[in-house]
Amino acid sequence: MKPIENNLGNKPWRVLIPACWDRNKKRKPIYFDTKRQAEDYIKRTKEIKRKLGDVAITPEDVRWLGYLHNELGTDLSALPDIVSHWRKTSASLINKGTVKDMLERFYARKQDEGLEHRTLADLRQKLNRFNVHFGSQPAHEITESKIREYLIGIPQGWSRRNAYKWLKPAFEFGVETKMIAANPMKRMDAPPRAVGTPKIYTPAQFEKLLVVADAKFPELLPFLVLTGANFLRTSELIATPGETGTVLEWPAFMVEREKPLLYIRHEVAKKTSRESGNQRYVPILDITQHWLHIGPRLQRRTGFVMPFTERQWIDRRRALFEAAEVELIHNGFRHSCLSYFIAAHPESGVALTAQYAGNSEAISRQHYIQALTPGDGAAWYEIRRHAR
Repeated sequence: MKPIENNLGNKPWRVLIPACWDRNKKRKPIYFDTKRQAEDYIKRTKEIKRKLGDVAITPEDVRWLGYLHNELGTDLSALPDIVSHWRKTSASLINKGTVKDMLERFYARKQDEGLEHRTLADLRQKLNRFNVHFGSQPAHEITESKIREYLIGIPQGWSRRNAYKWLKPAFEFGVETKMIAANPMKRMDAPPRAVGTPKIYTPAQFEKLLVVADAKFPELLPFLVLTGANFLRTSELIATPGETGTVLEWPAFMVEREKPLLYIRHEVAKKTSRESGNQRYVPILDITQHWLHIGPRLQRRTGFVMPFTERQWIDRRRALFEAAEVELIHNGFRHSCLSYFIAAHPESGVALTAQYAGNSEAISRQHYIQALTPGDGAAWYEIRRHAR
C-alpha cells in the first residue's frame, strides 16, 4: 500500500486497502485530506498485519472482529491480555473435555446423590437441551455471554429459571473437577419468576368433575379430591417410570384419630431444602372424608391409592375431562386447592397452606388469587354429592 495522488473530489490522497479488509470482499479506496494522514493509516495497517502474521482476513474473521467489538467495545487493546489469561487457565485444566463430557459427569454425580426419579428426569431434559447448542464445544470456552444468549432463547418464567437452576451448579461442578477454571455463571442472577395469575378451576367445574368421576371413573376420585382439596401433589400420587414405592399408600390415612390425618412420608413427599424435612402431616378435610368415605373400614385397605402407571393415569384423566366437558388446566388442581383454601381462611390460610402443602409461605402467596372471597373458598370446600 502507498499514498496515491487523487485528482478527483475534495480529498487529494487515497489508499487502496486489501481485499477482505474492513468488511469488503474487493479492494477499496479510502480517501484522506493529506498525504500524512494516508501514510499514518498505512503504518497502522501494516502494524496490525505484522501482529496477525501472514493470515488472510476472511469475511468470517471480520464477523469475529464484530463479535469482539460487541463484547469488549471498539478498543481491542486488552485482547492480548485476554488471550494470555485464556492460555494460562486452559493450560491449568487437568480434565479438559467438552460441555457434554462435563454435563454427563455432573448428571452421574446427581444420580449418586440419590435424587428422586422425577428430579433426575427434569435434570436430564435441561442438560440435553443445553448440549444441543454447546455439547461439542470445549467446556472452558463457554462464556457468560453465550449462556445469557441461550437463556434468553427460553420462554420467560419458570422454564428459564429451571434451566438456570441446573446449569449454574453444573458449571460449579466443572470448576470442582478442574474441567473449567471459573464458573461463567458466578455473577449471573436467577431470571425473574413467572409473572401472572395461575389458572384455576371454578367450583362448578370441580363439582362436575367429582360427580362424573363418582359415577363413571371412581378410581380417579382419590386423585381429584386429594390434589384439588387436600394439598397433595400429582407426583405424590402418580408414579413415573422407574419409581417404586414412592407414592401414597392407603395406610398413610390415619383415620383412627379423633381428627384424621394423612401422613406424607419422606419418600413420598417432594424433595425440598426445608430444615424441617420433607415429611408432613395433613388434616383429612371434611370434603375428603365425604367423597372418599373415610371411616374405620379404610384402616384395612392396603396398596397404592392410585395404582396406575403414568400413561394409564393420563389416559383415564383425558376420558374424565372429556366426559365432564371441562378443559384441563396444567397443575390446575394444586393451584385451585391453595387458592380456595387461602380464600376460605383469610387470616391463617397462607401459613396453613404452606404447612399442609409442603411449600414456603412465599410460594403459597404466589398461588393466592386475590379476587377470590371467603365465599368462593367455602363454595369450593363445601361441594358434596347432593345439591347444596
